[in-house]
Amino acid sequence: MTLESPAEKTQTERALTPTEQRVAALWREIMQSDVRLGPTDNFFTLGGDSLAMTMVLFRVNETFGVELATASLMEAPELAPFAALIDSALLAAGQTMESSTL
Repeated sequence: MTLESPAEKTQTERALTPTEQRVAALWREIMQSDVRLGPTDNFFTLGGDSLAMTMVLFRVNETFGVELATASLMEAPELAPFAALIDSALLAAGQTMESSTL
């Protein structure tokens, strides 16, 4: 067991944003897992592969109404940075998480 620094512990224990919560639910559903996810959890470390990645990107489009580049999950495999990409895409489209597709 490794010890976390106070900064790391704060980052992993903080509450998820609404976008992070929805993305975490997608990841759990697609990977058929009930693991509690934190902002620094990595999609590929959790068992994600290219097929799951494709499914996530499809579901992000379906759920949030934004289309991310295929490489976006490879470039931002941790939950918080990936959710931030979605928030940025929503902002660029003039939407907010609350106004995106439910």
